[in-house]
Amino acid sequence: MAETLEEKRENEERRKELIASISHDLRTPLTVIKAYAESMRDGVVHTEDKRQRYLGAICHRVDDIIRMTNQLFEISKLDLGYSALPKEIFSLQDAIRSFVSENYQSFSQQGLEIETSLCEDEIQLEGNRLLISRILMNVASNSLKYKQEAQGKLSITLIKRNGRATLTCTDNGPGVPAETLPRLFEIFYRTDKARSHTANGSGLGMSIIQKAVHLMNGTVWAENACPHGLSILITFPCFIPKEKADEKDTDY
Repeated sequence: MAETLEEKRENEERRKELIASISHDLRTPLTVIKAYAESMRDGVVHTEDKRQRYLGAICHRVDDIIRMTNQLFEISKLDLGYSALPKEIFSLQDAIRSFVSENYQSFSQQGLEIETSLCEDEIQLEGNRLLISRILMNVASNSLKYKQEAQGKLSITLIKRNGRATLTCTDNGPGVPAETLPRLFEIFYRTDKARSHTANGSGLGMSIIQKAVHLMNGTVWAENACPHGLSILITFPCFIPKEKADEKDTDY
């Protein structure tokens, strides 16, 4: 009974934090939109150049809101599990290569180089390859957001050991304070306690990564890289066809 009450209390606290976080993150762009719109309505904008700048600022903030609501929708969809994202058997290497091929140029133009080192032994997973793409997209977007140099780097490596695949994504950014590592995947958590820069991120991306990984029976954690940077480490159980599993069971 004590455990049940404690669990209910923790869930209620998380619900309150979620509502407060959503309210904060929506209030910031909405306040900016209102201020610019009122200025245009009240005739403060007298030149075409200024009007275009105001409209551009409004559109930018609307994009922030759309991005945030899309992420909230995605979290809700992940909570529904495979009723929203059906299972399939797929090659993890192929999923990674497809993501890099489709997104390499876009990230490179923004200042993030992506490199890969994938084991030759094919790894099959039971899950959904779209989740792999979403995981990698959020990791890469995070690395791009926090890169310290004009040209950042993200290294994606994949190894197979003891029936499990380990996917490691390491960037050369600043890393995070060691004490924040255990909380990185909490919904809406930011290392920026001031939470004043909504446009820099909603705090949902890492939580989406964790939910997607867990949906495929994987585990995920973060470590600081040496000399600097952040590593996201993910392990998945490899899919073993029934005939191969039977062979293993009868192998003396």
